[in-house]
Amino acid sequence: MSLVKTQSFFIKNLDSLEATVLGESAKKHDAETRNQGSFKLLTNNIRKINSLGAKVKIWVSVSKTNYKGVFALVENLIKKEKLQISGLGVQRIIPQGRACNSLENSLSESQVGVVFKQLDQIYKKLNIPVVFEDPFPLCVVDEKYHYLQTHKCEWGFKIASINFNGDMGRCGADSRFLLGNVLAVSDLQSFWEKNKILQDFRSSNWMPTKCQACGLLENCWCGCSLSRVTNKDHEKDILCSFS
Repeated sequence: MSLVKTQSFFIKNLDSLEATVLGESAKKHDAETRNQGSFKLLTNNIRKINSLGAKVKIWVSVSKTNYKGVFALVENLIKKEKLQISGLGVQRIIPQGRACNSLENSLSESQVGVVFKQLDQIYKKLNIPVVFEDPFPLCVVDEKYHYLQTHKCEWGFKIASINFNGDMGRCGADSRFLLGNVLAVSDLQSFWEKNKILQDFRSSNWMPTKCQACGLLENCWCGCSLSRVTNKDHEKDILCSFS
């Protein structure tokens, strides 16, 4: 089988093709990746995928360094780079990995407003759907933008992470609170439904009382538990308005 046929086979049989872009220009993206030429390589690969008949979902991790350039980032990819984009996924910088125990790049409430204004423009002007990997607490989002965030984080509800040893975690971004080893579980469905950490997370008992009674809860679930420096598996979003 030729290389092109092999590529076409995999592209046609994959559910989703996704890529993370870290800045609205090659210079800013390369600065974030710390790898000169990474933007050009990424966009060229997306272009190859487009040539084989598939679009790519773009992910952006919003932070204090790039929150003003989200619209420009997507517009640049579509109009200048001529890429075919299927959607935009929004992630947040959390105090894990390179940002471990640091809130230096976390957004303030006013900066969240700037981001949502751009997401509204991306959806309406560029016709690009928007989804959230790490939801924001909707109590800090202008009501006119609530339509953009339509569901809570799926980690712990529909998806989980499993490392190479078979250890399962509730969230793919935090490996500290392991639920157990799937290789040692005889009934994985029962394990998923009855695990104490997951049961507590899926309840709303750990949230502020006002959040528990909020009509918007199903679309934010108190935001992202990993938005703050914490020693708990789940805790209210650092931007949550309620105590």
